Amino acid sequence: MSATRLKAHERTKPERTGMSEPLMSTRVLLADVAQARSGDKADLANVALFAPTDALYEAFKREVTPQRVKDLFGRFVKGAVDRYEVPTVRALNFVLHQALDGGAARSLRSDPLGKSYGSLLLRLEIDLREGELEGIEVRSLRARPGAGARTPGR
Repeated sequence: MSATRLKAHERTKPERTGMSEPLMSTRVLLADVAQARSGDKADLANVALFAPTDALYEAFKREVTPQRVKDLFGRFVKGAVDRYEVPTVRALNFVLHQALDGGAARSLRSDPLGKSYGSLLLRLEIDLREGELEGIEVRSLRARPGAGARTPGR
């Protein structure tokens, strides 16, 4: 899949909702609007995604599906992806089966643990509808001029 990377808050095509006026959508990285935590046990990885607002939690439920998570992790997840909704803390908990090449003690991977899987999930881009970003500050290195790695002498 070859997609053009859009900057945070960049508008994409209007969304048709059956209403007379189309809704505008905004593409963002989960890393810009969410937090994640991950872990592992045997050949299972567990990734929890936390939304800062109720509106974003609803958007995450719509956008971050088990199939999209499985596609994102690609060859690392050979089994099913289960999603559990935890509305009291505005979280989605994903359990990735057959995700660690047999587990830490059996795997020949250079990093056989699921500890870094939260960071990988935060690389997923999602489309948000107008108003779903209200009340939060979007964190993005791409949106700040001069952010990123510094060169010597600067």
